[in-house]
Amino acid sequence: MLLLSSNVIASPLQIATSSNLKLLNVDYQQLLEVAINNAGYQVNFIESENANTLKESNSGELDGELYRYSYTMQQYNNLQMIPIKLNSSALFVYIPQKSKCPVFQELAEYTPVGVLGVRYFSEFYSSSRVGFIEQDSITRAIESLMNKPLSFTVFPGDIAPSLMELTGTKLRRCYQQPILVLSAYSYLHIKHTDKIEAISRELNSVLLAQ
Repeated sequence: MLLLSSNVIASPLQIATSSNLKLLNVDYQQLLEVAINNAGYQVNFIESENANTLKESNSGELDGELYRYSYTMQQYNNLQMIPIKLNSSALFVYIPQKSKCPVFQELAEYTPVGVLGVRYFSEFYSSSRVGFIEQDSITRAIESLMNKPLSFTVFPGDIAPSLMELTGTKLRRCYQQPILVLSAYSYLHIKHTDKIEAISRELNSVLLAQ
């Protein structure tokens, strides 16, 4: 059992998270909380239904982000990675189960359905020849997917069973290979750079104990 340090700061870190993370099989919020506490700090998690909190974290209004793909973080110069990988996610194309998967070269003729704040969708929006649909939650995105002919969405394969159970839908995965493979990390605002080494050490220990 991991012991929590008693040398905690008075003002907890305010870390953004998304309700979508509950679809994952691992409770990364609990793991990061233990790591931060063991490093001698406290934390509050600010949960958002969508993932659109990066501007607040980058400006310092929030202190960081629980779970972000490094692929999407290049423009947020004030957010520093905690360099312990939380997870690798293979992203696949999904369509309604009753629909037929398009030939990959024709995917640009289908409407991408994405989620506000999930930045990897931008790549599919920009390559679409027929526009795109963006919703403020993953459940609303699935609803749009089911109602829009010739549309698709993209999300990690490891959340597919939970997502279908949550929304009561049946989806078909297209293509054997993932369209992207992304690595997820936690991030802190650069004003907390001095905390990253200790938190990284503790997070690595917590993950190894899983």
